[in-house]
Amino acid sequence: MRLHPRPQTKPRTVRQAFEGIESQRIDCPPLTPLYSAYWHKARPGDVVGKFACRRKLHPDRPANTLPKSTSHFHPWEPRVLTSLEMKRLSSFPDDFEFRTWINALHRIGNSVPPLLMEAIARHIRKNVLKTRKKPTVVSTFAGCGGSSLGYHLAGYTELLAVEWDDDAAKTLRDNFKGLEVYHGDINDLSVEECLNRIKLKAGELDVLDGSPPCQGFSLAANKPRNEAFQDSRNDL
Repeated sequence: MRLHPRPQTKPRTVRQAFEGIESQRIDCPPLTPLYSAYWHKARPGDVVGKFACRRKLHPDRPANTLPKSTSHFHPWEPRVLTSLEMKRLSSFPDDFEFRTWINALHRIGNSVPPLLMEAIARHIRKNVLKTRKKPTVVSTFAGCGGSSLGYHLAGYTELLAVEWDDDAAKTLRDNFKGLEVYHGDINDLSVEECLNRIKLKAGELDVLDGSPPCQGFSLAANKPRNEAFQDSRNDL
């Protein structure tokens, strides 16, 4: 058995992802004069300014990962990406609701791409669970619902989503009507309460999903390694 699913399609370029959205509402903030000058000097795919997380996307290559803290730049217009463009690049559907541009930037940049999770979930269902019934899943660190959407697309029944961030929990509820959301610190959610909420006994849940914070152990952490290992988020 392969541990990971094979790619389902060839990578899509930025140009392909943006097809059909040439005319749209521009909800992103305008560039400052400095970054406008940076954009005009940069070639497609180049860093814009001084930070590697800000790039002028290459139209004929797949997009770089969208970071939570800052937006990449449009390949042929001097601006950052709109909410719709960010959704397209991260495989969120066009009708997924984000209340503001900054809401979309923060939530998409901190989310698992739904189609990636769908591929993983289908692989688990076929090769690990080996079942035709709808598997059950509880999503911890659920964010705005990137993983949740992937599980829904793969035919799972999500029984509970756990998320502490106010904005993420609000976005999750906006897009998944009827899904029970535990809006609070996961440290305060006991196994017993979780099982009581989903009305299952120990051993009956098919999948427990989670994407805990990685800042404490990530190699990209901007702190000495000995301090990173002491990060309390590592215990989550």
